Amino acid sequence: MRVLIVDDEKPICDGVKRTILSSFPEASILVAGNGKDALDILSKSPVDIVILDIKMPKMNGLMLLAAGKELDQRIKWIIISAHADFYYAQEALRQGASDYILKPIGKQKLVALITRLRAEMETEQQKRSASEHLELEEKALKAIPTVNDADKASTGMIDTAIQYIHEHFHENVSLDKVAAAVYLNPTYFSLLFKQKVGAGYKEYITQLRMEKAKALLRDTHLKVSDIAVQVGFNDMRHFTQVFRKSCQETPTEYRMSESQKTDRTSS
Repeated sequence: MRVLIVDDEKPICDGVKRTILSSFPEASILVAGNGKDALDILSKSPVDIVILDIKMPKMNGLMLLAAGKELDQRIKWIIISAHADFYYAQEALRQGASDYILKPIGKQKLVALITRLRAEMETEQQKRSASEHLELEEKALKAIPTVNDADKASTGMIDTAIQYIHEHFHENVSLDKVAAAVYLNPTYFSLLFKQKVGAGYKEYITQLRMEKAKALLRDTHLKVSDIAVQVGFNDMRHFTQVFRKSCQETPTEYRMSESQKTDRTSS
């Protein structure tokens, strides 16, 4: 969560910053002493929440709010207002501010308000992710070839998928991710992959990782734990289990046996 505090009174900025960090230590805090500097920050850095005073030099809070909303509609705005500025606070709310806080700033209200805004942002992000996933699925479905050109198109797509797997096997390359990379529905991709390759997706990538692991065990002096990471396993125990199942021996046993073969050949 990135928060920008905008106020020409440094003690207020410092106090708001301390209050936020005491309850949200993971927050990243930016500070500006006037609206013009704040707008410059907003144009260069992503910000989730802006806490701003109504009256500031160079550019007042209402002007900053209007300009900032043009840059990013997702930003949440909290207005700081003196009692005499109540009309301006109402105007800020009309322009889309989430809430306002009267000076002197109440710590509990500020924390409660940021907590609510953070929950709103998480909900909005989930909705955006769901929408993007739906668009991706629709795009994938449109990419499924017709019966007449299925063989030609599918061969090219699976070749592209295999190249992608070989380049990213050390990462979390799930079936869904690879299917999305070639714009195919995951279910259709799974059937097509097995048909063209002769092995299921999981079986194929596991075998690829094991072959890479064996080469590293045989040809390098890397630690087994480092090799596990290099071939896509963050859990050493899981890597050992998969290796044993695939090769009928542990990674350490395989390295020792290969070393003994080399010694016999040398002698």
